[in-house]
Formats: sequence, structure tokens, C-alpha cells
Amino acid sequence: MRIEDAKTKLKARGFDVRKAPIPGPTLHTISKCRERCESNECGAYGVTWACPPGSATPGECIEMLSGYGSAALITRTYELDPRDRRAAEAAALQFQDDCRKAAVALREEGADIFMMADGKCGYCESCTYPDAECKHPEMLVPSISGFGIVMSDYVKECGREFSFFDDRVEFFGIMLLR
Repeated sequence: MRIEDAKTKLKARGFDVRKAPIPGPTLHTISKCRERCESNECGAYGVTWACPPGSATPGECIEMLSGYGSAALITRTYELDPRDRRAAEAAALQFQDDCRKAAVALREEGADIFMMADGKCGYCESCTYPDAECKHPEMLVPSISGFGIVMSDYVKECGREFSFFDDRVEFFGIMLLR
């Protein structure tokens, strides 16, 4: 599948999509992002395979991302008060789930893709981390931050503004295609 075909299919699912460069995290950016993850503001640090320390090691992150030939930046905006933590978390889980469903559909059509998104995975009611392997690795959508990608920098690299709003929240995903 070509990137343009994948973008068209993602747009049909209601995502805003643009072609993007392959993310190029470094050991430095991964370290900085993971320091932020350790603060555990989202509550996902150390409790899911999609987030550190359960996600890929820094070296694995760099190696995995370098194996793809094209990328797309995926966004969706939700009209809500960003200070309403419950509403923002619900929107984040919805975005994750929509990214997961899109990834599954594209894979069923033969695409070799890797999908990452803002936030924690949330697929299983209770994650097996760290006691057992992920029960549904095909459904796992890892955290962008866990891969050392600084979204504000990456979004600018994609030719977009990165902003915070008083009346809405924008979530990001990255789809990589071989």
C-alpha cells in the first residue's frame, strides 16, 4: 500500500492527515521524554506495555522507526474544556481506539504499518504489564512520547503549528508505513 492510499483511508475515518517525515528520535530526546513520562501525570507509567518502562528500549525505538519508508501525521480535534480532565481523558481513549481500529483495518488490507498515538493504550481493561506478555500485541498502540518523539518539535517539522487551546483539545498520531 502506498502512503497516499493509506492517507485517503485515514481521512475517510475522520482523521486530519498529512504526509510527514519519519520521526528521528535520539537517545537524548528519548531520555528527556521518558523523564517526563516518569512524572506519571497521565497515570500510565509502569502500568502498560504501551508506555515506559514497558515499551521498547531506547535502542529498539530508534531501530524500529528507522525501518519505515514513509509516515503520516494524524490529528483529531475534540471540542471540550481542556481543564475538564475526565472529558479530556475520555477523548484521548477514543482517539487511541480510533487509531487502533484504523491500524487494524489497514493491516487487513495488507499494509505493513506501525501506529503510535498520544496517551496510553487502554485496549484491555487490565494490562498484563509487567507480569505477562501483552495479550493483544496486534492491538497495541504505543505512546508517541515513549518513543522519544517531542510532538511540539515534530508537528513544526511537519509544517504545522503546535498550540494549546481554551475550548478544544487536539490529539496526535503517527502512522509509519513500509
